[in-house]
Amino acid sequence: FNLLLPVDNEILNVATPLFSWTPSTDNDPWENPIYTLEIAPYGDFSNPMVFWTDQTAYTPLSELKNFTDYEWRVYASDGNSITYSIETFHFRTSVRVTDLSSVNVYPNPANNTSELHFTGLSEHTSITLYNIAGNVVFELPYWYKPEYTLILSDTDLKSGIYIYVIKDDKNNKKVGKFALIR
Repeated sequence: FNLLLPVDNEILNVATPLFSWTPSTDNDPWENPIYTLEIAPYGDFSNPMVFWTDQTAYTPLSELKNFTDYEWRVYASDGNSITYSIETFHFRTSVRVTDLSSVNVYPNPANNTSELHFTGLSEHTSITLYNIAGNVVFELPYWYKPEYTLILSDTDLKSGIYIYVIKDDKNNKKVGKFALIR
């Protein structure tokens, strides 16, 4: 039998994709096969996510990690024998965040040795930090991943309150503040 969706080397814009395949041919037509779907990080089937179904399609209930390369394969069992698909397909998740409502900045307060994490970013994001006087103290003009980590020990920031402004290419904006304790 053959794998159908997602096609090999597809870039998906959903976190819970539909996986489908053609029916397994079985020498025992009175027995219905149970399909085992395995999804794993690219190149490593040592600990895959495993799903069982009696259908030729399945959508996982939990979301796959964004911006991650995966492989998937299926095998069928009828109780007497196991039939493997001869194919293993590769796909990549690339779910575009459409707004900044899920942005999280932590820890708050931050300390001298900590990292300041920005998560939930869209693919085209800028981050600007201002001191309480309104001066720009840090600027990341373009970022394309869902997370960014600022190593605070690598900056000249002093103890105080800072304002962050996060903007994306859709004119969405998120403004917040954090405290730095040195």
